[in-house]
Amino acid sequence: MKNLTLKPKLLASLMMMSLPLSVIADDTLKAINAEGNSHIESAQLVSKTGIPKADRLVSYKHNGIALENNQGKTLSLLKGHFGSIDHRQLKQGLLLATVDLDRQQAMLTVLNDGSEKWTATTYLPKPAFKIEGVCLYQDEAQNGFLFLVGEQGQGEQWLVADATSPIALPQLIRHLSTPPDSEYCQVDDAQSRLYINEEKVGIWAYDAHPEAELSRFPIAMTHPFGQLTKSAVGMAIVPGGLLVLDAKANVLHTYIDNKGSWQHQSEFALHNVLEPEGISARVEGEQLEIAIKHDAGIALYLTMDAYIADIAPAYPAG
Repeated sequence: MKNLTLKPKLLASLMMMSLPLSVIADDTLKAINAEGNSHIESAQLVSKTGIPKADRLVSYKHNGIALENNQGKTLSLLKGHFGSIDHRQLKQGLLLATVDLDRQQAMLTVLNDGSEKWTATTYLPKPAFKIEGVCLYQDEAQNGFLFLVGEQGQGEQWLVADATSPIALPQLIRHLSTPPDSEYCQVDDAQSRLYINEEKVGIWAYDAHPEAELSRFPIAMTHPFGQLTKSAVGMAIVPGGLLVLDAKANVLHTYIDNKGSWQHQSEFALHNVLEPEGISARVEGEQLEIAIKHDAGIALYLTMDAYIADIAPAYPAG
């Protein structure tokens, strides 16, 4: 692991911590489900602008999806057997997209900000492929779109909501040709950019606009074309960049978008996190919070006093 050098704003805050910089992501992790009585399928930090008491959405195997506070207390529970999750804030409430594993269908529902109850549940027609990942996208007009990706190199994009609430009848916008062995995706709304993983290859980027050409370019690749040792098991979008989990090396990589030219910026050792499987990030003011799901089914998070994209390596990446 390389030593790190940091920009003045971030360096000043980290010096106060007196932590070894190469393992800062490891030493500041906190458990958010210490008991681990339920297996966590996935977890996502939520913005506190919609429901101030809420901290995260957690999908538990066979138990459902829980909206929890920062102490792990369940605020609302959506019962069922669900897989991949994603969310966006609408005027009506929190829009949740997931996969109902029993029905093998994508599902949408809204958590009303006032009542904290799940309403307006909608199922999309079952596609011709097994859904591995779902991700939401809001365009400049705040129209909501849902991407479905599958391992067979197939995908779909649906119009599912306006700025206020889900639409009554979701519309299939286009079929997608995606990388084989894709398992998850994320969308950067501000950049209108869709990221999709390809197992043992890396992360690809596409234009998320429904009328855009379906061309791709690489972001984070495995050796010998990039820094990942085997495969990217999770990614999270941060302002101006992307966080990527490398499970084989137990490393968190950061990539930045420098005017359209993507660069590997830095990396953090995760010595005490066994087999990381997923990541979520949230920016609140000048704080960046990261949730990591690992093999024990326990999600962890760290807090830093500035954007991780401000971190630069002391030596050239590679």
